[in-house]
Amino acid sequence: MKQHTQSLIDTLQKRRVWLDEIAQRPQPSEHRELVSQERNVIAHYMAILTREIETLEGKK
Repeated sequence: MKQHTQSLIDTLQKRRVWLDEIAQRPQPSEHRELVSQERNVIAHYMAILTREIETLEGKK
């Protein structure tokens, strides 16, 4: 379970890096807003998954 959770975190991290690159490019304001919203969602899920790993490690 921990390995799967870490894999999800890694995937989200890659997506966040890609979004950071997109955010640096000129784009319409509505696109900037969508990128910002997705980055916030990714941060939220990464925090949840990180807590899940901490919980799993605490159960060992």
